[in-house]
Amino acid sequence: MAKKNPQTRQVKKKAETKLPPGVKLLHSLEPDNWLSDSLVFDPSGDLLANTDDTNIKLWDPFSGKLISSFEGDKQGVYSVAFNPHDGTLASGGIDQTVKIWEPQTGKLLSTLKKQGGTVSSVAFHPQGTTLASGLQNGTIKLWDLRNRKLIRTLQAYANEVLTIAFDPHGHLLASGGVDGP
Repeated sequence: MAKKNPQTRQVKKKAETKLPPGVKLLHSLEPDNWLSDSLVFDPSGDLLANTDDTNIKLWDPFSGKLISSFEGDKQGVYSVAFNPHDGTLASGGIDQTVKIWEPQTGKLLSTLKKQGGTVSSVAFHPQGTTLASGLQNGTIKLWDLRNRKLIRTLQAYANEVLTIAFDPHGHLLASGGVDGP
C-alpha cells in the first residue's frame, strides 16, 4: 500500500475553511498514489476521472466511491480529458502516445502515435472532432479524430507544455508552459 502524503489532512482542512458561501466539500478522494496529475468531470458531471501514477481511476463524485480503475500507461499517465461530444476519455503520458478509451469499460478504442515526446496535457475541442496534445518537448499537436491524422504541430515553448485548453466555443486554444532553462 502506498504511503499517504503527510500534508493531505492539512490541505483538506484548509480547503474546507476557504470554500465560498453555498459550496461544501462532499468527499476527499484518496488515490493510492498521493500525486494526481489530472482530474476531470465527464460531460454529464456524473463521473470523475483522475490519473494515479500508471492508472486511470473513475469515481462517483456524489458518493466518493471508486467505480473502476485501469492501466493507462505502464510508465505513467499525466493527463486525462473527456470528449464533450461522445464521452470518450483521452489520456496522455510517458509512453509518448495519446490513448482514447471507453471509460465505462476501460476498453482502449484507439492510439494516436507519433507524439515525439512525453504527453503532459490533452484537451478536446468542444465539437469533439479535434484533440490537442501538449508535450514536454514544447510542442502542441492537433489531431483530427475522425481519421486519426495529425493536422498540425505548433512549437509553443522552448521547454515543456504544461497545460492546454480550448475555449467553450472552440475558437481559441490556450496553453501554459516553460520557456526558460
